[in-house]
Amino acid sequence: MNIERELGNSPNDVSSLKCGYDVESTSRDKKNLVSFIGVKGRASEASTETVTKNEILTALNSPENFILAIVTVGGNSTHVVYRKTLAGSHLRPLVRKL
Repeated sequence: MNIERELGNSPNDVSSLKCGYDVESTSRDKKNLVSFIGVKGRASEASTETVTKNEILTALNSPENFILAIVTVGGNSTHVVYRKTLAGSHLRPLVRKL
């Protein structure tokens, strides 16, 4: 949520709705683009992420709007990577250490 705000977007937590993503974020520019962000947490030593059926369907139905945010936690550090596709062939240019 903080990263989306730092990017100038207006995020809304929709995780309780089980709609295929966790955050709906609207850009504040003139385009008002909406991003559907699925958030996945994992330990730093993990090599995989589990993606739900709803997240896969959302990514397939709205590939230009879906972002997978992978939050890696290890020790006292947290890293966030935004992926624009589930396959990871295109990474959004944002990697943050929190």
